[in-house]
Amino acid sequence: MYQISPNSLLDSFCMMVVFIMAIYNYMCINDKKRGTSYFFFIVLITLFSLYYRPAGGDFWHYLEAYELGVDYPYHHMEDFYYWVMGLIPNNYLLWRFAIWLPAAIIIAIIFKILKMPSSIATCFFLLLALIDSYYYTRNVLALSILYLAIALYCMRDNFAKKTINTIFFFGLVFASWFLHKSMPVYIILALLSIFLPLNKKYVAIALVAFPLLYGGIMLWASDFISTTQLWLMEGSGEIYLESENTFAANWKGVLSLIIGYAPVTYFYAIAFHYPLSKNNPTYYPFKVFLLYAFFLFFISFLFLGQGSIAIQARLYKSSMLPLAFVVCLFFKNNFGSKQCTYFIYLLAIKYATSLFLEITT
Repeated sequence: MYQISPNSLLDSFCMMVVFIMAIYNYMCINDKKRGTSYFFFIVLITLFSLYYRPAGGDFWHYLEAYELGVDYPYHHMEDFYYWVMGLIPNNYLLWRFAIWLPAAIIIAIIFKILKMPSSIATCFFLLLALIDSYYYTRNVLALSILYLAIALYCMRDNFAKKTINTIFFFGLVFASWFLHKSMPVYIILALLSIFLPLNKKYVAIALVAFPLLYGGIMLWASDFISTTQLWLMEGSGEIYLESENTFAANWKGVLSLIIGYAPVTYFYAIAFHYPLSKNNPTYYPFKVFLLYAFFLFFISFLFLGQGSIAIQARLYKSSMLPLAFVVCLFFKNNFGSKQCTYFIYLLAIKYATSLFLEITT
């Protein structure tokens, strides 16, 4: 097996390509004949997932597990990934390719089901989901399958299609269950999002309930993991809960936190206040993905600053993929509005600030 090592120059090049492609596709939103294709979309996000490898990320954790091999007695990944490892025993990047490529294809299929122009899909998937979460962990395959199930279930316009899509829904949800230990939690939240109505009162309820839930979330999460063992293996779950809080309580840490969360927080505010019309054929997936992403976002904040930075970060990152679907649907129907313009400004400020802090640190 050839040597794989960190390469900051390669990481910078990957990020530069992503931003250039995102900006180009944003400029093409008004012109349906321009913009990159979904084939390019699949190739780009797959290659990014193979070659973007920041130090300390799961890229290196999976490499360590891969080098230990299928015969190593302690397996922290699911059996499926070791089965793939057995098929591809001598090439870690090819192993990643076999996992992240199918996920990329499924994501593209979801956008096609949602009738999303490739320019909008590429722009906001790159800026929201790819950079923050998609390349990061192996559960993107399980989550993409779950989101495909949701998209199929939501986009039903006749009885025959409803029946077929419902069968596919349960089959895909069942398949996703076995691809990551955390999937039961995501599936529960998905079911809640499907059956609950879209109501802006949820935001007010969340704000009122936050201080009440914040104090007890660590105890409740620990009890949940130890009694049900649904999320992660019990030992791994406790490690996540006890992971060190690396939030920097200085001006850079506070600035990074505020500006980093500002675009997403603002978008939830406008999405709940200006939802798509119920007559819009994509209202149902918009509603489901919005509630689902918001639930993950809200729960992640309950862990912020409580000595559990790993679990807080995982939940927040997991919210970005469904949020990308919602943002795309919102922009498809509201492009050019002041709400969309302000959101773009906040995203630009976020990434400019991140670059500034990276340079000055």
